[in-house]
Amino acid sequence: MRKASRQSLDELRPEYDLASLGPGVRGKYAEPLKGTTLVALQPEVAEAFPTSEAVNEALRAVLKVTAVMRRSAPVMLTQIPGIEVQVVAEALDLHPVMLSRWRQEAREGRRPLMWVFYERLWVDAIGCMP
Repeated sequence: MRKASRQSLDELRPEYDLASLGPGVRGKYAEPLKGTTLVALQPEVAEAFPTSEAVNEALRAVLKVTAVMRRSAPVMLTQIPGIEVQVVAEALDLHPVMLSRWRQEAREGRRPLMWVFYERLWVDAIGCMP
């Protein structure tokens, strides 16, 4: 059996009139999408977040909580009796001065701690308060 020649595969079918198709415009639908990132959502996620603004709002909230948690977890560890700042800083690969600064900000009320968040996790995990 002979393979079809490359020339026969590249030809336009006879039912298409090249003149009626007009000139092609490269990327004419790409311009409105510049600067955006497209992602595929699983059906259950798409149902919970029907618009892109809803997805963005939820992700911004996650980023905000993550930023608070990144600083509050080490500070809360240093408030456990018998745990020293130096030990926590070394274990988490933080500079001790930075951790001390975060502790000072927490004492002065400038750095929120997530005690309520941790208590909620504790209640969810074992069903009672610590």
